[in-house]
Amino acid sequence: QPASPVEALRQTLLADLTDICQRAANRVPLSMHMKRAEPVKSFNPKFEEEGYVQGRDYDPDRQRAEQRKLKKLIKKEEKGAARELRKDNYFLADEKQRQKDIFEEGREQKTKEV
Repeated sequence: QPASPVEALRQTLLADLTDICQRAANRVPLSMHMKRAEPVKSFNPKFEEEGYVQGRDYDPDRQRAEQRKLKKLIKKEEKGAARELRKDNYFLADEKQRQKDIFEEGREQKTKEV
């Protein structure tokens, strides 16, 4: 039996502290969940060893290959049309400048005569 209430309090505190220390010794620190690194998918080209033709579409889905071919053709045509429009604009700009130069030359002649 403890002699005084202070001694009783000391005994309970000592028991609590030893209990806390034992529990703390058994704890494992938290760590992030480590996810295994996924390798990057690599898409190996589907080359056939013999008979490979550059530019030919080897896609097994023929419809998708045909769609891609048509898109490529459309893009090529659009580029050609844009090139032709640029050439036409250059030509028209040159013609306009030439007409303007002729007009200015005529004006200069008239001012010299006056």
